[in-house]
Amino acid sequence: MAGDQFTPEVFAFKGGIDQVTPALSMPPGKLIDGLNYEPDTHGGYRRMFGYERFDGHPSPSSQVYWLQTVNITGTIAVGNTVTGGTSGATAVVLQVNGTTEIIVTKLTGTFVAENLLVAAVVQGTVSSTQRTGAATAALHAQYTSLAANLYRADIAVVPGSGPIRGAVMYNNVVYAFRDNVGATATAMYKSTASGWSLVALTRTINFTGAVGEIFDGDTITGGTSGATAVVGRSLLRTGTWTVAGVGSLQLDSVVGAFINGEALKVGGATKATSSGADAAITLAPGGRYEFEIYNFSGGTTTMRLYGVDGKNKAFEFDGTRYVPIPTGLHTDTPTFMAAWKNALVFAYGSSIEVSGPGTPYSWTALTGASVLALGANCSGMKVQAGNETTGALAIWAFGNAGTSGISYILYGNDSTDFNLVTQSPEVGAQPYTAQNIGYAFFLDTKGICQLNSTRNYGNFDMSTVSHAIQPLIDQERGLAKSSCIVRSSNQYRIFYSDGSGIIMYVQSAEEDLYAAAASVKVSAFTRFLYSTTVYMNTVTSCVDTTGIERIFAGGSDGYVYELERGTSFDGGVITSHLLTAFNSSKSPLNRKTYKRTVLQATCTGSASVTVGYNMSYGNIESSEGARTAQDLVGAGSWWDAMTWDNFNWDAPYVTDYVIDTPGNGVNINLAIYGSNAIDLPYTINSAIVSRKIGRLER
Repeated sequence: MAGDQFTPEVFAFKGGIDQVTPALSMPPGKLIDGLNYEPDTHGGYRRMFGYERFDGHPSPSSQVYWLQTVNITGTIAVGNTVTGGTSGATAVVLQVNGTTEIIVTKLTGTFVAENLLVAAVVQGTVSSTQRTGAATAALHAQYTSLAANLYRADIAVVPGSGPIRGAVMYNNVVYAFRDNVGATATAMYKSTASGWSLVALTRTINFTGAVGEIFDGDTITGGTSGATAVVGRSLLRTGTWTVAGVGSLQLDSVVGAFINGEALKVGGATKATSSGADAAITLAPGGRYEFEIYNFSGGTTTMRLYGVDGKNKAFEFDGTRYVPIPTGLHTDTPTFMAAWKNALVFAYGSSIEVSGPGTPYSWTALTGASVLALGANCSGMKVQAGNETTGALAIWAFGNAGTSGISYILYGNDSTDFNLVTQSPEVGAQPYTAQNIGYAFFLDTKGICQLNSTRNYGNFDMSTVSHAIQPLIDQERGLAKSSCIVRSSNQYRIFYSDGSGIIMYVQSAEEDLYAAAASVKVSAFTRFLYSTTVYMNTVTSCVDTTGIERIFAGGSDGYVYELERGTSFDGGVITSHLLTAFNSSKSPLNRKTYKRTVLQATCTGSASVTVGYNMSYGNIESSEGARTAQDLVGAGSWWDAMTWDNFNWDAPYVTDYVIDTPGNGVNINLAIYGSNAIDLPYTINSAIVSRKIGRLER
């Protein structure tokens, strides 16, 4: 009889965490909980990449090892530097395998068949040196991890104290801001091959009453003091160069000291009058940086970095010169910014100020600058898709008395047609949580919201997309510190101050044949826990000059970290788990006999995981041969009553892994657990459950 046969049932792993849908309504591929897994763009759940510290030294996760065949006659220990007696080649020992094999890294030169020395004393001989070459995928992963650990120790924190205030990649160099040791000022550092290097901020002088233009590269001379300097950047803020021009000069190669009220001359001709002495550029401590990279002139070498931090003037940086941008309109410490419609847009509390088009240093109505009032403190800005005649800038405010926030859309091209429209009087972005994936996503008190464009351009509607994880949203309320996108994975991520975070996977129109051409669809949520002691204070997603995405995070511990790198959390284990929804095979009241389950997984390296199962919502009377496992973090209490199997995966393509799942119950779910620092990401695509449906459960 057909009813006596075991029938395979296939279900895909998709849909992410769902903590609100009733159990009987949840598809079997959804998750009761999942940690440190992410939705794979090709389907299934992928164990996350790791992250690693960064300062410009070689990337730990990119390093390799060598296997040396040796004859040890003395003593060679882990950490020793071995030297070839003839070749002079050197390497650092990672592991000693008996007397016939050592694993090394940091190799210089080329070893030959020769004596092997430690501290100039012969300790054996080497007969061959092979790059990588471990006997198994698991050993390869282990040795690669050992090499990463050694290189990791070379990478240092950004000098100073407190969290990283900002980190960004510009022209393939990473720049980081951190308060000094006494927290009396902020310093700027850049990454180099030997670690962090302090960026000199030079000097500046203000001028007034301009009667002739001062150009970048001009040498100015103080008419009274005789001081000289080369103008690195000339900024005209108001007026014109010939009528009452007011601005500032960033100075290089200063000799002497300029004084207040003296003529500033170029080639003997007076161009302006100093309004104050020249002064060193310094940065007040305690800021939180936001960055934009933008090109105002269209030249191939004029793409520049702009930033604000809420404690200092906005700035421009070209890789050499740090140039404060004074606006002269408020206490000059903007908190948020955007580069939009060929202008800079700064937020000062509840005020939005826009520079003149094409003139990021000019903040006067004469050149098209404008000021807009929000009525609440700005908490973020993101440029939205426009058309050939006008643009749209999303602006959010948050924390105003009596409201959770406000959303605005600024339409127009310049001060002549700007139109600030309230998009929602009750929804606003928590600071540093707004990101664009097609359209803007941001975290409100109610959850993650999406800003959508309607069919008629210029209109936007709002929707909350995180209903499935509302308990997680509520649990972390008020803890959001930063956010980013991961372009390669179609993800939006939120980072919390307890070291945890949320991953939101966005399905593009190309993946959904029925979607509108410009639409995106939220498909799944998972969560991660990077650390219980360190959080990511700032996160910036960048694209290097080769088009490769790089994501840099400023840690609360003073390290800059690169995300989506390696097999560990900066050397620590990645502990991950999936707990699937209970699958009743569309017959929730029938008792079933289960035999085996096949997991289909893709693994690019090696992976060691534990797979378990449970029946009838964890009813102990239905479980078979339970063994103790680690407690689940979050919802659920089944992990202490699971039947477990262990697997080592090392297949390059989809492979079936058979798990015996004998037992009787009305439903079954699966749990997948791993915890190590050497596994490359792997993806679990689907499951095939063999079951026989029986009588109704009494």
